[in-house]
Amino acid sequence: MRSWGHDSSRTPISIDEVIEAHEHRKPQGVWGTGTAAVISPVGELAYKDARFKIHDGTIGDLTQRLFDAIVQIQYGRRRRRR
Repeated sequence: MRSWGHDSSRTPISIDEVIEAHEHRKPQGVWGTGTAAVISPVGELAYKDARFKIHDGTIGDLTQRLFDAIVQIQYGRRRRRR
């Protein structure tokens, strides 16, 4: 991520923090990941009686870039960096 100009960290966040970020900063992207899913963009979050649209319901640039990079690694078109 640093080579792309982004810092990264592994930090658990609460749903309240997600809602607050949405209300104040509008997240550029939210995604889920796993061994089978690669990266699955989230277009909308629902919590209690509220719905929160993420990036206008479209995939964000960073999410797309991560997806593309992982798929390229899986298919051997790009080497994994450590």
